[in-house]
Amino acid sequence: MIDLRILAFDPVDAQTIANAILEEGGILINRLNDIAREDALRYARDELDRAQDRLREARQEVTEFRNRYQLVDPVADVQSQIGVVTSLQQQLAEQLVGLGLLQANAQPEDPRIGQAELRIQVIRDQIEAERQSSGRPAARRPCPMSWASSRS
Repeated sequence: MIDLRILAFDPVDAQTIANAILEEGGILINRLNDIAREDALRYARDELDRAQDRLREARQEVTEFRNRYQLVDPVADVQSQIGVVTSLQQQLAEQLVGLGLLQANAQPEDPRIGQAELRIQVIRDQIEAERQSSGRPAARRPCPMSWASSRS
């Protein structure tokens, strides 16, 4: 805001001078606004260029990752592996219960106990293989045979 006092010999001249100053001030303000707008646009364009470069690099890295590990969709692949391990863990739990029941009700030399122990070991080996292929370490659990034999 500018406060002007204009003195002239004639009131019409004072009014003309005030209008000229007002018009030039408006032009100057518009010019400053244009400069500020251009600065903001230039900054936004620079940010857009940097964001596009980051996006391009990220896409390139994802493509390289997919090619290196021969994956179409890494998320789907991981979910699939998790599903396999979950299913194997469920089977393992069922076999452990079955082994416990056999050891509680059958003779120690019953061949079904050996078969159940073998199934349990095969499932554990498969879980270990799945975890190794996904890069996750296997969880260490006590051997069911020692657990089951200590309970009988």
